Amino acid sequence: MKQFFITIVILLTGFNAQAISEREFIERLKATHPFFEQQALSSQIKQVEKRLTTANEDWVISINGNYKNENASDISSSTYNKLNTTSADVSATRKIANSGSD
Repeated sequence: MKQFFITIVILLTGFNAQAISEREFIERLKATHPFFEQQALSSQIKQVEKRLTTANEDWVISINGNYKNENASDISSSTYNKLNTTSADVSATRKIANSGSD
């Protein structure tokens, strides 16, 4: 008789399970499943990549000067003998990277 009660108690304790809500299940799944850990890691990597690629988006400003001395005394059709040309070029460029990150 004692063994019978012990068997019944063991069986009833096995059926004592608590149901969890959908929200609790999702929270536990996100905390323990490797897929969600990988997604969080991928998101962090993309944020670092985006921050690193924006460092290469600085403005590059350049100034170029040129001087040219031309002797045209050998050319009979020219109206001048010497021509001095001075030029200056100024440019500003900026690279914008499209890395596909979020």
